Amino acid sequence: MAGTITYLYIIRSGLSNSDPIKIGIADNVENRLSGMQTGNPRELVVLYKIPMNSRNHAFMVENRLHRKLSKFNIRGEWFVGRALNKIHIKDLLEKRKHEKLYHEDDLDMIYEANKYI
Repeated sequence: MAGTITYLYIIRSGLSNSDPIKIGIADNVENRLSGMQTGNPRELVVLYKIPMNSRNHAFMVENRLHRKLSKFNIRGEWFVGRALNKIHIKDLLEKRKHEKLYHEDDLDMIYEANKYI
């Protein structure tokens, strides 16, 4: 779908920094949050909502985060809250030499996304 922005998000389940976090991607984070909240008794809080210019790059960064935090994994895309102390999101947004960006303007997106971090 042309013109659709995909977001990388990190949502926390609860209000404490030690509460579990979920790392994922969505075109509409608010709808995603609403759907997740229905099945969660704890308040969900969006910690990061970073716009990505391509779905491909969003998947790349999401996968990178999931791999980097694998030892903090609880289940699926949920991780121990303290895992956020172990990552530098700005570094993870950067393109790796072996990775091919989907759009040429993804580099502009990376610099723009730094405003949200």
